Amino acid sequence: MEPESAPYSYDGGEGIPPSRMGLVIVIVGAIVVALAAAAVVSALRSGFSGSKDAARVSYTRSIVQDLSVALKAYETDFGTYPPSGNAELVRVLQAPGPKNTSYFWFRSADVNAQGEWLDYWGHPYHYERIPGGTFLFYSRGLNGEDEHGSGDDIVFRK
Repeated sequence: MEPESAPYSYDGGEGIPPSRMGLVIVIVGAIVVALAAAAVVSALRSGFSGSKDAARVSYTRSIVQDLSVALKAYETDFGTYPPSGNAELVRVLQAPGPKNTSYFWFRSADVNAQGEWLDYWGHPYHYERIPGGTFLFYSRGLNGEDEHGSGDDIVFRK
């Protein structure tokens, strides 16, 4: 009959003694959990940032579209689009027209001290009446740079 041997034995050579193996497993498990948590937090942060930017761009596009409807109503009543300039645009679209209603409602939080309408990023929109019966209206977009209606600017041209 063979002598019984312990399932785990430590002979003092290379390796981790069985009495310390549980501690090693706990430490390795903690490291794996910490790395996974860091990866999840990083993914969530970048995902939320990207979705927030996408929501802001979508909101701004809808504002630009809504404003184009207001500009068309103004043009129908007066035969021309409002004069160029952001503050002038705000002034004339808030004023009552021939039907005794304003063309567009601006939240006071979105209008700066100079009377300019600000986009979601806090930059003044650009509005320009163009000779020939058209206009150009845009937000500087996410990067905040005035690219004159190109780049990431959010544009409506008539």
